[in-house]
Amino acid sequence: MAALQLSIIVPTYNRLPDLQRVLGQLQRMSRPAGLSLEILVSDNSTEDDTQQWFAREQPAGMIYHRNAQNLGQYNNCNLAIRRARGEWVQILHDDDEITPDYLHALQPYLTDPDLVLVTGRSIFVGTNAAQVQQQHDLRLQQLQFTYPARLNGRHLFTQTLQLGCPFIISHSLMRRQAVLAAGSFKEQLRYTGDFDLWLRMMMRGDFQVVDAVMGNYHLHPGNQISTRTTRWAMYMESYCHALYYLAPLQHYDPAGAAAFRQTLSREVPKLRFISGQLLQNRSLSRRLDTLLQRHKLLARTTPASLPYMLLNALPAELGGQLYRGLMNALPA
Repeated sequence: MAALQLSIIVPTYNRLPDLQRVLGQLQRMSRPAGLSLEILVSDNSTEDDTQQWFAREQPAGMIYHRNAQNLGQYNNCNLAIRRARGEWVQILHDDDEITPDYLHALQPYLTDPDLVLVTGRSIFVGTNAAQVQQQHDLRLQQLQFTYPARLNGRHLFTQTLQLGCPFIISHSLMRRQAVLAAGSFKEQLRYTGDFDLWLRMMMRGDFQVVDAVMGNYHLHPGNQISTRTTRWAMYMESYCHALYYLAPLQHYDPAGAAAFRQTLSREVPKLRFISGQLLQNRSLSRRLDTLLQRHKLLARTTPASLPYMLLNALPAELGGQLYRGLMNALPA
């Protein structure tokens, strides 16, 4: 029987010392029998000495590819996934870490044809780690996760759409064909592309949570959500997911969709406040008003009633239009 193959993708950009650390961990990791590994380093046109270091050191067992220009983080990942040969892929960020034997705990689940994602526990380290860990653990409690647990994808879709993403990208193995069939990462997103992809994958199979620590997730001032503006921009993206995915939720889970609409209705004024005041993005505000006016929601509503009018009278396709319009308007 041929060995099951896993492709570990390490996207990197201007963090050579961190990259050297994580590649050293990958070289020293315990590799279970029956599991073949390929390690792909996807250099997103770095400006440091990464290319020269690879040419000089030629680390064993590593496949190195350098993009001719910076393609953005999610496009970089998509290209690496298309180059990968494994049935499963893992996106391991260059500034995160893995435990040396995590694959032994995950391997038994990788032959299950109905699973599309397998993950375990993550430990947060660095800036505000205790606070972030507490928030993460609280979300797991709200989702009533147990370890180990097999999670029905469609049920998980409803739960996570309401409560948020409980998984860490660096510590999650994804079935490659499920990723491609779901459309891979949306390249226009900046902060929540992993969660967006997983929502689409939940419609295609189940998720497995394993009782094993997979590694450390590093928080530092250079993280994308390290500033007030980028945190609000991430909130905007998450809100857009909510609008966009109401249509499929309504299709197979009307009760869940009704409850979710009630929750979202309280958020619409905040959306307008963020776009107009916090992000000071006039283009985004104009796009939002244009969409509302196009569907005759603006003139006959007041700020107090707008949330209910928007979410109860919203045509299904308007959610997708609003999502795409906001994504195009988010600050670069």
